[in-house]
Amino acid sequence: MILEWLFRGLEIAALAAAVYLLVGQEWRHGLVALAVVYAVTAVYILSVWSPGLAAVKLVTGWMAVAVLGAAQPAEGWRESPPPGWVGTAFHLVAAALVALLVYSVAPLMARYFPVSAPVMHGGLILAGMGLLHLGMSTRPFREVVALLTTLAGFDLLYTGVEQSILVAGVQSLITLGLALVGSYVITAPSMRTGEGQE
Repeated sequence: MILEWLFRGLEIAALAAAVYLLVGQEWRHGLVALAVVYAVTAVYILSVWSPGLAAVKLVTGWMAVAVLGAAQPAEGWRESPPPGWVGTAFHLVAAALVALLVYSVAPLMARYFPVSAPVMHGGLILAGMGLLHLGMSTRPFREVVALLTTLAGFDLLYTGVEQSILVAGVQSLITLGLALVGSYVITAPSMRTGEGQE
């Protein structure tokens, strides 16, 4: 019973963090939400893998957040023009539809992925919200964050299928590589303007 409530709370935390990544306009809060996504992912993985491998996923995710935060993406995070209340309402309705789709498709997906229902819900929520964010974003940095969210959801689904240390290492390498690419995308324009002034 307690575990069921814990997993329900994790689903709500994953959904809230993914929704903030979709509608939020403050980059610092967005990176905190991404850190929450990785913390939730690590707790879910802890139910399937050993604590050491779950800690590797957590540290890798938080390192990716630190790399992205080092780029200080104030301009690369905000949508231009700002979405306004109509755009925000549209994003929230789309997020609600994704959540509804997740809870209706999860029993069918359980046939193909041998993971528990809470892990299935968490993985599908993160993957679906990440894909939604990827489709609605116009800023390259937000797209990198959306890809990281989608990858975190895929990690959750894949951990139940394959429990290999090598696969966990490759997924961690992909996460860090994607964060480095996102950091470069943010800092490259300022490096070009600095070269032009010299």
